[in-house]
Amino acid sequence: MFVLQMFYEIIALFMATIAWVVMKHHKKSDGTYNIKIRITHNRTTAYLPTEIYTDMVRFKKGSSSGIITDGNIEDEINTKIKSIRKTLNSFSDIVSSLDTAKGERKLPLNMFTGKLLKSFDDWLRSEKGHNGEAEESFKPASDTSIRIYMSSLKAIFNKILDEYNDYDTGNLVILNNPFRSYKIPQEGIGPKRAVSIETIRLIRDYKSSKKKNRRTTLSRDLFMLSFYMAGINVADLYECPPINSEGRLEYNRVKTRDHKKDKAFTSILVIPEALEIIEKYKDPDNIRLLRLYKDYKKKAYVNTIINDGLHQICDELGIPHICHYTARHTFATIARNDCNVSKDDVALCLTHQSGIKITDTYIKPDYSRIDEVVRKVVALL
Repeated sequence: MFVLQMFYEIIALFMATIAWVVMKHHKKSDGTYNIKIRITHNRTTAYLPTEIYTDMVRFKKGSSSGIITDGNIEDEINTKIKSIRKTLNSFSDIVSSLDTAKGERKLPLNMFTGKLLKSFDDWLRSEKGHNGEAEESFKPASDTSIRIYMSSLKAIFNKILDEYNDYDTGNLVILNNPFRSYKIPQEGIGPKRAVSIETIRLIRDYKSSKKKNRRTTLSRDLFMLSFYMAGINVADLYECPPINSEGRLEYNRVKTRDHKKDKAFTSILVIPEALEIIEKYKDPDNIRLLRLYKDYKKKAYVNTIINDGLHQICDELGIPHICHYTARHTFATIARNDCNVSKDDVALCLTHQSGIKITDTYIKPDYSRIDEVVRKVVALL
């Protein structure tokens, strides 16, 4: 029973060779390929799937692996690999002394303390290797990286507590908890993704320079549909039901429906601008709002395709890259800053809590307020 055994086994991968690969036989029914990350260590190879799917791949004659022909996609996957390598290299000195075959390095639970975690935190933030020699320097870890490491350790430790401690009877085998004294760094506020109303107009009015470019057309349309529908995201567009008899789109937001008492329910009036796009991609069987689930087996495919298409649009327009989620951020920002909508009403549009949880339990939601916010924001276009 040793808390870091699993952690050391994970570290054993840190001496691995990492590369991306696209396999010919992994072609999906929609014509896309899932880019995988190949990890080779001790003559053993594993393939990790990514969320990136693309049809921008070329195969040489007789070759089972392909070449990515889209520079943006290649840059994205290379960035992922660099991030993984950076993490692995940070622990290379530990792995060099670790016998991965026997896996005998263990840490007794009574030595797994808050003081040890603080030392580990300091080591990650330092510019020197764990033995203090300057020549083994590496870039200090950020709060985000440390949060990932420590959250993984905490999850492992909590699993062990659940396994060996019986809280109902008071039979506690493990008494120490290092996370009482050591606090994992909090997640900071990320960069704002909102763009200007002028950029939204450019996206709305975009027409491909190519005769047929289904990807950029789909990307433009679903980006604008999100903007017209109070920032609805791809997962909800993929799953949500058809418009009801009152002309409203009512659904439970996928991301938070399992974590909120109201199941993250929302109701939005479908304005003419949105209806025009919906009719274009309408589910012919009227099971869902759009036919996306018929064209693409997984939501992840759609998200990747839309973001790839948006990158192409931005390149043609000569503007910085955006993603589908930019529509949600921009809708909220314009509503608050340009239309003087209250933060509570913006929160209602986004299915967020207002910030006053007790009050929320007393007030019945008035979804017509969302309709009013949408009208104000869209009027600026």
